[in-house]
Amino acid sequence: AEGAEAAYLKVSDTVSAVLRKRGGRGGHLPDAAEKGATLLVLQFTGTPPFQVDLVFVPGGCGDGDGYASLYSQLSGDALTQLLAKRQRTYEEEVASRFNLDEVRLNGSRIDESVKTFAAGVLGAALGSVGYFHGKSLIASADGGAPTESAAASLFTMVPSRPFFPRGFLWDEGFHQMLLGAWRPAIADDVLLHWLALMDDDGWISREQILGAEARSRVPAEFVPQHPTQANPPALLLRIDALLRSSDEVRSSWLPTGRLLWPRLCRWYAWLVRTQAGPRAWTYRWRGRDATDKRLNAMTLASGLDDYPRAHVPTDEERHVDLLCWVAFFSRLLSALATALDLPSEAQEYAAQHDAQIRSLMNNHWHARAGAFCDWGLHANAGRFARHTVVKCSTADGSSAVEHSVADARRPNCPQSHPRF
Repeated sequence: AEGAEAAYLKVSDTVSAVLRKRGGRGGHLPDAAEKGATLLVLQFTGTPPFQVDLVFVPGGCGDGDGYASLYSQLSGDALTQLLAKRQRTYEEEVASRFNLDEVRLNGSRIDESVKTFAAGVLGAALGSVGYFHGKSLIASADGGAPTESAAASLFTMVPSRPFFPRGFLWDEGFHQMLLGAWRPAIADDVLLHWLALMDDDGWISREQILGAEARSRVPAEFVPQHPTQANPPALLLRIDALLRSSDEVRSSWLPTGRLLWPRLCRWYAWLVRTQAGPRAWTYRWRGRDATDKRLNAMTLASGLDDYPRAHVPTDEERHVDLLCWVAFFSRLLSALATALDLPSEAQEYAAQHDAQIRSLMNNHWHARAGAFCDWGLHANAGRFARHTVVKCSTADGSSAVEHSVADARRPNCPQSHPRF
């Protein structure tokens, strides 16, 4: 199983091996397949520019009239016309569903080019929906070797297909708002998949790096997921919007809400217990590393990775954004409990929400700054020197390094990574 999971990494090696083994000449593969083969490679040789239509036809069609009919419908001019028709239908639905005819920019209606752009942006996001399956690496609490989780499946959008082709917990909350507006049933499916990843304690890892293919795209030090580290519960944003929707929309979604209720409660309990701060009703993101060599240690768990926080990470920190997320969570649970006719639970979570709001005023309000702030050991004195960092890569772009320079106009990339 392990070899099969990693086989995707070796397609080019497999093709090269076949060429050597089967006597391929001049870069051409033999027109043959070994018994039990699981990889099919089609080779085309042509002079650009050219187009190739690949038509996948059900096996039952055979070589008769059914095959010819399907091929003619799904290739050439017929395919071009069908794609253009589907494109027009899609753009019309985007304009209708998002009321683009009523949108104003600088007081004027948006033109057709902007609508086309909006449809393209939405299409790119919807195209990132994918299905993933595999095992995660879980970091050890004592610093030992990470262990593998049980195999899990995830249906989700991803923030970037080329660079981050995997699920991110808090990112998905924002994806949910977009997907929910377009296809609510699909958004519910994604939401259920995410909450199904929750362990018995209530933890959901913030990155879902499932299987060898996903791991190959992540630096090794970031692959293991830490069961003590949280991520903003942004999945709640769409649930909150649904609870504030019309009676019809809210009522139609409540069966799903009832199904999710136990897991939402478990998630909240885990969050307030494991991320508790030094004072009652205060909270602190776990995972800041004082040795990461940055002026402000990263806070990856918060989603705001390099947002300025206390210069010296300590257990005494109080993070205002986490308190706000927790208060948002308790308010939502109270509202959902009310909708599900659970009056005692609604009252309990409402009381917790009130305590969290009082904590926001008592522990985070900075009168002189006129703002709610983090609390921690922060240095306001000293001399700040300009520090310019550039990134240089190998000639083929396969790896990159960062290093400090005096002048960004003269990157002085090292010989090993000469490309700025």
